Amino acid sequence: MNSTPLEFLKAAVGTNKLSHAYLFSGNDKEAQLKAALLVAELLEINSADVISLELNAIEQVRVLAQRLSLSPWASPFKIVILQDIHKATQDAQSALLKLLEEPRGDTVFFLLTSFPFLLLPTLRSRAQEIRFWKFPQEAGSPFKFRFSVCDTFL
Repeated sequence: MNSTPLEFLKAAVGTNKLSHAYLFSGNDKEAQLKAALLVAELLEINSADVISLELNAIEQVRVLAQRLSLSPWASPFKIVILQDIHKATQDAQSALLKLLEEPRGDTVFFLLTSFPFLLLPTLRSRAQEIRFWKFPQEAGSPFKFRFSVCDTFL
């Protein structure tokens, strides 16, 4: 693929073909977060409608579900950024799966992880995966950024 993650996401926003859930995987955690925040910016999301957290326990999913049951405060969408989602317990992942299986039209999820294989396969299958990789070109040179989009769901 010749485009960058940002170009891909900008095109999805521009053509109104944004998925309800994205799984950002790979070793470039900083680029993952920046890409999710870029989508929020492109959609002109008020900061009150951006929920960013490291979800670990099922109780957090319940609180998140309650927040998502309300309409967006000042924006057309709510953005949910779940950082290091691989650290979530299996119960928390199962509860999150229910939110992803019954998506609201006004919520976009971003699941960020360096270890997608630690997620429940069913959870991974509910999101479009975009891989963010950072590789050193040569010793002492700046990093080169690469990404790929998984077109198939598991």
